[in-house]
Amino acid sequence: MLSTETLPIRDYTGRVRVIPVTDCGASLVEWSGRFSIPKGDSEEICEWVREIYKSGIKAMRAYIEGS
Repeated sequence: MLSTETLPIRDYTGRVRVIPVTDCGASLVEWSGRFSIPKGDSEEICEWVREIYKSGIKAMRAYIEGS
């Protein structure tokens, strides 16, 4: 995420890890983030961020499977 100036969050830092699951040849993607919420409904904003993570992971999977 390049800028949070127009988003309802501030001070975002994130981490993405891809962990191999060796017994089935798959991988687990772990994406976490820390941020502050200056105003608004924190539950609603956290759900919004979770949906971004889900969409991002889905896009990663489609990219890899399409390669």
